[in-house]
Amino acid sequence: MISKNKKLFLKIYIPFVIITIIALIVLQILGSKKRVGYLTDFNLEIDRTLELNNLNDIRKDFTVDGKLDEESIKNYLLTNEDVTNYIYHFRIRYYDKVFRNNDIYGVYPDLSNLPDYMENAEMEKGGSPYGNFISDKKEIEEKIDNVNYVLKIKFDFCLILISVIILIFLTNNINIFNYSSLSPVRLDYILFGIIVGLCFFSYIYSDVLVIFPFSVNFWNVNPVNFFYEVYNKVGSYHKPDDLPYLAYVIYAMLYFPLWIYSKVRGITYYTWHHPNFEVGTLEIMYIKFLLLFFVLASSYLLYKISKKLGLYENRSKWVGFIFMSSPFTILPAFVISQVEIIMIFFTLLAISDYLDNNRRYILWFSIAIPLKLFPIFIFIPLTLLREKNYIKIIINIIIVILPYIITQIIFKSPNPSNRNIIALQTIVDFKIIGASIFIIIYGFICLYSFLQNKDSYDKYEFNRLVIYTILFTFSLVVLVNSFFHLYWIIIISPFISLVIFFNDKYFKLNILLEFIATFCYALMLSYSHTFITMGEATRTKSIPFIKLFVKSYKYNNIRDIFPNIFQNANIMNIIYSLFVTAIICILIINFPKNNKSLSFDSEKPIDRKIYIRFIPTLFIIFLIWYLGIKK
Repeated sequence: MISKNKKLFLKIYIPFVIITIIALIVLQILGSKKRVGYLTDFNLEIDRTLELNNLNDIRKDFTVDGKLDEESIKNYLLTNEDVTNYIYHFRIRYYDKVFRNNDIYGVYPDLSNLPDYMENAEMEKGGSPYGNFISDKKEIEEKIDNVNYVLKIKFDFCLILISVIILIFLTNNINIFNYSSLSPVRLDYILFGIIVGLCFFSYIYSDVLVIFPFSVNFWNVNPVNFFYEVYNKVGSYHKPDDLPYLAYVIYAMLYFPLWIYSKVRGITYYTWHHPNFEVGTLEIMYIKFLLLFFVLASSYLLYKISKKLGLYENRSKWVGFIFMSSPFTILPAFVISQVEIIMIFFTLLAISDYLDNNRRYILWFSIAIPLKLFPIFIFIPLTLLREKNYIKIIINIIIVILPYIITQIIFKSPNPSNRNIIALQTIVDFKIIGASIFIIIYGFICLYSFLQNKDSYDKYEFNRLVIYTILFTFSLVVLVNSFFHLYWIIIISPFISLVIFFNDKYFKLNILLEFIATFCYALMLSYSHTFITMGEATRTKSIPFIKLFVKSYKYNNIRDIFPNIFQNANIMNIIYSLFVTAIICILIINFPKNNKSLSFDSEKPIDRKIYIRFIPTLFIIFLIWYLGIKK
């Protein structure tokens, strides 16, 4: 017998599929009508013209400081009598304001009636509006009119629609999504492992490849003169003083096994833009496994912290799993491969000791702060929550930042370009009427923390206030700055995972809001100029996916696939606004006063529909593979 929910689903799903099919048929019929456009934007293809005329060897004569002087070589081609054929690039444009190449339609012009001087004219594949032709003419008129074209629905668009239809069906019909359990089970960890494995072998962003050569070479130079010596030996463009000295001490210890490996193999690790830069698959996998270790270690710390906050065993396990499976964790740590997770680990160590009233938390904060200055923003409110003596407050703040300040003074670089200071400037520089929004709101956070009376809370209420204060402060860092840094998002991931389980009443709403925020984040990540691009990926040939499959690529990133959507500033502003709104809603509904008691039922199973949280990560992985194999 079919349940009422199943009947309701089928009543909605079947008409949706039928309407979608009818819409596709109508769109195809409308697109198949012949329309008239014109060819324009003619540009000489220098590389292909050189190859056509067997002149590749002359490139070196027109190369200055490693760059090809395109204007000079173009003049050479147009004035050299021995060059008789030229390859031109063009695009088709349209008189019709609606039916033209876009994210739905590909364009297919009739090139059989072009002028005689245009030989071998052909369009690029996939319904692209761009094409090439060979000509013996040195100058082409501004446009060639009366070119007939038809439109066909793009295969990419159909693939996305079919995927959505199948995904909706599977989500509502496969038992795995209707299953629930008191704590994460083996299947949960297997799915996490598969997704992380795909991330391991698909992509890496260059930032970590800039840091690791400097860190490894820390052992090859005089540590006292580290900045100067390492830059002269392996640096180019990037300077090692992008990070504080203490950060490199920590990273040097973590990369020590790679230093041993380099000595055994006789390898020198040069920086990303150095002419001799080279990194192997083993080094990349070591970096990825290092980040995985810190994600798992941070997840375990969250499990321990959850128990200190009064959550039961099963719920504490869920907190750890929700954190490590969040797109806010997986994408920055395993796709972009940023090292902020190491700072998160030491910050969680500090919070764990803080909740135990163990002053060792100051030590952990003093280690976390050089890795990224952000922990200082939560250290001050946490100090104010517990300590009301002005002198002790000042002493605690001085103690925690003293190692950072002393090493910055002693090991100061002659050409400072400290990333931490630059990051701080982007936060403070977000202003309205000349006033820094961050400083104003942060000042209120500190005042609120100082005015709280610890004795008026029970142990669990106070500890929950601590976690919420951290989440609010880190959310402020992420959202209120003059430049949204996509990989900073990982700093709020542990604390969103915690507050979700403080609030039984709004658990499903929290999961939905987190999904909206993470999916918008994935869209912004895929849209960015550098983070998810084939141009960035193919510079590192040692990623297994790139090494084995990607020889050339058609699309650099998602903006090339859907230019009308992802090159539209208004649409991207809407996506960012949805992201910000979702984060703010999480902060509002989880404010401690709105949910005073720890009411989460430890015997209430967690529905597997939380797997929707995997969708943003899978979207990014699919995008990377699609960009790589699309020719």
